[in-house]
Amino acid sequence: RWWRRTGEPAGRAAGGGPGPGPHPHPKRGTAPAAGAAVAAAPEPGAGAEEGIRIERAWGGNPADGLLGRAWAALRRGAPRRARASYLEALDARPAAALAGLGALAVREGRIAEARAWYRRLLALDPAHGVGRAMSAVLDAGGSPEAHEREIRDRLSDLPEAAWLHVALGHSLAGRGRWEAAADAYRTALRLAPSNPDPAYNLAVSADRLDRRAAALVGYREALELAALSPPAFDVRAVRERIAALEGRMEARP
Repeated sequence: RWWRRTGEPAGRAAGGGPGPGPHPHPKRGTAPAAGAAVAAAPEPGAGAEEGIRIERAWGGNPADGLLGRAWAALRRGAPRRARASYLEALDARPAAALAGLGALAVREGRIAEARAWYRRLLALDPAHGVGRAMSAVLDAGGSPEAHEREIRDRLSDLPEAAWLHVALGHSLAGRGRWEAAADAYRTALRLAPSNPDPAYNLAVSADRLDRRAAALVGYREALELAALSPPAFDVRAVRERIAALEGRMEARP
């Protein structure tokens, strides 16, 4: 499945074997792989789809504080606390909590668990936009071309879903189509300008295309955004890549 392809070691062009897995640390001095699987998930608790917006209109729900605490915990880099808050909110705000748990599982590379959360979400609300989109992406099988078609079909229903544009970029990058992948990541960044992950993926695309100046700008922007919102990528590895690129540019005659 293409989820693994987005997290392959740096020496490969985001291609590789089947099966989900966590995002590894890129080797120093090499271009990272394009994105992590978790980068394609919607922000937990972001409420970018209709089901969560409707629930927010209820008002006065005691779980609202729990969902807020979950998001605050993610911003602090405390996913365990975020997960605990989402679990506690399941009874009062099941759709929002299930969407948050699914996105958190994807963010951390626990793809089987993510599938389970999104299936529960669809059992609760079969028309849930995020649940339908993420289930389709996570359960996609067959060829890479089939994955791309599935994602594009979902984008026709949810054209403003930044995470689906990231997913499309990952699918394209997994086949070495870096120019097209960069376009998808650029669209995702336009739709979610405060999310560090599309900025990172766009920088990786520039890096793979040997556009070092653009890659440096992109990596720096990703780090700036990562200070405000928890990223899916390894911040330390990005800093090391920036240092390596700066060294090469200084050494260039």
